[in-house]
Amino acid sequence: MPRTTDILVQAVLLGDYDGISSLTRFITAANLLVSRVATCASAKGIPLSDEELAEIETWLAAHFYSI
Repeated sequence: MPRTTDILVQAVLLGDYDGISSLTRFITAANLLVSRVATCASAKGIPLSDEELAEIETWLAAHFYSI
C-alpha cells in the first residue's frame, strides 16, 4: 500500500506536472523500492519511521515522473 498520494507528489512537482498524466505507476514504482529499503534498513537495526518512508516515496515518485 503506497505511503504517498497523487496530491503530495504533485506538490513536489509544482509546475512540472502536466495535470493530465496519472501518477499511479510512478507511485507504485517508488513504493516497491522504498518497501525494499525499509526491509533492509530494519534488518540492519536501522528502522525508518513512517514519516521518513512517506517522504522518500513522495520525492522518489516525483523523480520517476520527471525522468
